[in-house]
Amino acid sequence: MTKTHRPFVLITAFYSAGIMAGHYVPAGFGYSWLATGALLGAAFLSFHKPLVSAVCLLLAFTGLGMVMPQGRQAAAAGDIRYAARRLYGKHVALKGTVNTPVEERRAVNGLKTTFTLTNLEIETPKGWKKHSGTVLVNIFRVADARYGDRLQLNGKLHKPYDFSSGENFSYRDFLSRKGIHYILSVKKDGEARVLERGRGNRVRAASLALRGRLSGILAAYLSTNESGVMRAVLLGDRGGIPQAVRVLFIQTGTAHILAISGLHIGIVAGLFIAAVNFLPLGRRARYAAVITLLIGYAFFTGGRPSVVRAAIMLAVLLASFIVEREPDMVNTLCLAAFLILAYNPFNLFDIGFQLSFVCVFSIVYTNGVLNRLAGPRRQPPIGGTRLGLAQRLRGHILRSFWISMAVWIGAAGLIAYYFGIVTPVTVVANLLVVPLLTLIVPLGFCLLVLGAAAPVCAPAAAACLKLALNGMALLTYLFARAPFAFKYVSGVGIGHTGAYYFILLLVLACPWRKFPQAFKLLGTRILAVLSRRARRTYPF
Repeated sequence: MTKTHRPFVLITAFYSAGIMAGHYVPAGFGYSWLATGALLGAAFLSFHKPLVSAVCLLLAFTGLGMVMPQGRQAAAAGDIRYAARRLYGKHVALKGTVNTPVEERRAVNGLKTTFTLTNLEIETPKGWKKHSGTVLVNIFRVADARYGDRLQLNGKLHKPYDFSSGENFSYRDFLSRKGIHYILSVKKDGEARVLERGRGNRVRAASLALRGRLSGILAAYLSTNESGVMRAVLLGDRGGIPQAVRVLFIQTGTAHILAISGLHIGIVAGLFIAAVNFLPLGRRARYAAVITLLIGYAFFTGGRPSVVRAAIMLAVLLASFIVEREPDMVNTLCLAAFLILAYNPFNLFDIGFQLSFVCVFSIVYTNGVLNRLAGPRRQPPIGGTRLGLAQRLRGHILRSFWISMAVWIGAAGLIAYYFGIVTPVTVVANLLVVPLLTLIVPLGFCLLVLGAAAPVCAPAAAACLKLALNGMALLTYLFARAPFAFKYVSGVGIGHTGAYYFILLLVLACPWRKFPQAFKLLGTRILAVLSRRARRTYPF
């Protein structure tokens, strides 16, 4: 394969193209595997011709991208989907093991308990029959269930309702990409009996138990709304965010603050580095410890694509410090994308995955262009301490503005497509709201530590955290009420979004720095041509 400093850019691009092709134009599963194997063989046999080998290998990744979604969607012989077709809409008795955190959510007539079940058994006239697959369970009451419980339930099996019919987001497709094709609805008086406890993974169970204890600490010192926001910011549990707060953050384009993403992981990594520096470890051992803590935190918070992407990027960055090599951020980002898509190719269609990677790409590519358009920065004068500090502050504000602008430009197309809203106020809102987050996250961790180790000191940390949280909420409210802060749009289709990003790529690929030289050269040539014609016309 030809040498390149960014191999994962091409690998991820061809693999993603294969996933798209396999999703929209599915080919035969066996033929796709045969073609992929043939391309891998051709790449190996033509290793003495680097260009041919590289092309064959990249096409093999395309073929791999086509077969991976088909393999994940293929139903085994005993899959629950076959039985559910026969029992659709009927009352069934079902056994299963809870394999996700149990959540309480608002329903039309109160609260409902929701989770997913695996290791399924369905009662038949001939006894209990085992099935593979996963079922989403909604019990329309507060049920005594937790991760790892073996339950017996009685309810109705049905396909997910497509609440978003006619929109660009499909709830049914969203669940299907997670391997969930049927829902079991249990009424308020329906059977939901615990048969056995502690059947889940012990590490996962311990992680969820710790998360529950930390959630209890937040609930003890904060109000319901405040603890709901902090559970989302620190623990990855977004079920307690008030709807009014969620709408405000969406209208100002700052909803990324309510979900753990690259910004949060960066702040957490800084806290981990500060904590590890107190340990008697060498430089490389400290970086290795921080990498381990970051991976553990990503697992602890649920392992969403945006969290995994940020954790992988920071882990690679820290690993480069260990081996003393300068990392390439674009290649690292594409490596993170490839690993996430290799684990689950349907993450490519996840809104969080798309927004996360588009925003980072826009920062990497657009920030340089915007900084050049802003003009060269002035150097602080020699001996002017105050003026030098002012210049550095001005440079930091300008850089933050350009980054905020880059994120808004990169995400605008997807946000308009999925949510039907355009938020120009985002550029300014992020300048004030994001710095508050860098204060809220450390204060939140401080409250958790003090609440567990020194409850006497916890109220002081809670008071500071309340002040920062309410300040962030107030700023968000004021930005949402500003003139032209946001605009709801309708009719944004895949064609409009594709055209937007195509134009954006053309703008980014344009050689802006060469424009002055090109115009100067063009002007010189035009003057030379006019001069020659003038000499021929007037030979004196």
